[in-house]
Order: sequence, then structure tokens, then C-alpha cells
Amino acid sequence: MPDFHFYNQHNYWPLYTTIQQYYPLGLHHTPDRSGFAESYPGQIALEQIISERLSDYPAFRRRWKPFQEHLREQTKKPVHQEEGVYPSYQGYIPIRKRAANIGTHRKTLHFAISLLGPYFTIYALDTSSVELSETWHLMGNPAPKTTLLPHEAIHAVTVSPYEEYTELFHTLEAAILGWFPEYRLVPFSIGCMSLAGLIVEGCKTQPAPIHAALFHPNIPTQALSTPQCRGDQWYGSSRWRIAVSAS
Repeated sequence: MPDFHFYNQHNYWPLYTTIQQYYPLGLHHTPDRSGFAESYPGQIALEQIISERLSDYPAFRRRWKPFQEHLREQTKKPVHQEEGVYPSYQGYIPIRKRAANIGTHRKTLHFAISLLGPYFTIYALDTSSVELSETWHLMGNPAPKTTLLPHEAIHAVTVSPYEEYTELFHTLEAAILGWFPEYRLVPFSIGCMSLAGLIVEGCKTQPAPIHAALFHPNIPTQALSTPQCRGDQWYGSSRWRIAVSAS
């Protein structure tokens, strides 16, 4: 993944300063220092935010259930909450699920609203899952055991209003901005950039990308490569452009 950078016409420094507020940057992750980063005051504040806004279920319902209902009304689609405790409220809209003899193909539109700053993300996933047999020997049991286990793959990430996702992407974006008018969509290319020394728990890539710090680390890094990305990876950059004052 590329390092964090941008050109003078835009200003993405707010993303950096937000992440710096909650994550220690420039550290080298080693196993014998586990727990060291967690003592950073920003990490303690981050855990407190997650506890108050997600783990506290009554508070979660008061804050997010009305927003979820708002998205359902605007998109005319079911809106499901994503599992996981990360610094964002996450959800997805199922678009299509097609079963075949060899597996299941799913099309879903995902979103996440950061709890750390006025940022959100939207992207669509085309995924499939197949069940394959696996055989192993259990300890103390000489007879092998065979069962079917699911294997999933991401085939494409659509990162802007594009092709079959165009209308629903625009509708979801407008619905989010209707509820959070001061928030800005983080362009996918920016979200994929890494910050030196950024360590995010649960993220397999170190240093971690901006997306993992602000939202969640659930997009596998192999899905972020150009061949699997569809659409404009800089979509949303217009709201980060520096206004030119009239002279």
C-alpha cells in the first residue's frame, strides 16, 4: 500500500491529525512490547468512545437505531448492522444473493461512520463462498473426521457510484449526508494509504492503512489491488479540495 501523501489542491491533514490523536505513530511493533501502545492516552480515549457508543447497548440503540431506520426509509432497502467492535458504526445493504451448484454469489453495499471524526466510507463487495470438505484427526480418536467448511473470496470492490451500484450508492451517500451533513466521504485511495508506525489491532497489514484506523480492518489487503477495484478510487475528493479565494 502507498504511504500517505496528497497534492496541494487538497487538504487531507484532518485525517492525519485525527489518527494521531488516538493512535501512537512511528512505533515499531514487536511481540515483547504488547500492551505498550495500549497505554497511549489516545488509545485509552478510543476504547472509552467505543465502550460508550457501541458496547453500551441502550446508548447504542438511542444513537444508531434511528439512523438505521433513516437509511431504510431513504434507500427502500433492508439495512443490516455489521458485526465487530471497531471505531465506527458499520452496516450493509444486501443487493443480491445467488446460489449455484458450486457456491453462492453475493452483492452487498457497505458503509461505515467513524466515531473518531466527521468521516464515512461507502463501498460495494462482490463475494462468493463455497463449501469444501476438510479431513483431520482428532486427538485421542483414531478415526478421521470429514466435514464441509466454508471458504470465501472477494472478487471485486466497487469504490464509487459505478455500473450496477450507481443509483443505490448515490442514494446511500445522500442519506448519510442528510443525517450527518458535516461529514465527508474518505476517497478509497486515501483510505488505502498507510501511515508509518500505525498499528491497528486486528489489522494484518503493518503499518496499517487509514481505513483501518478510522473505520475497521475488515477489507483484506489483497482486495485493495487495482485489478479488483472498480470505479473512481478518488471519488469524494471534491469535498477535500482547498477553496481558492478570489483575489
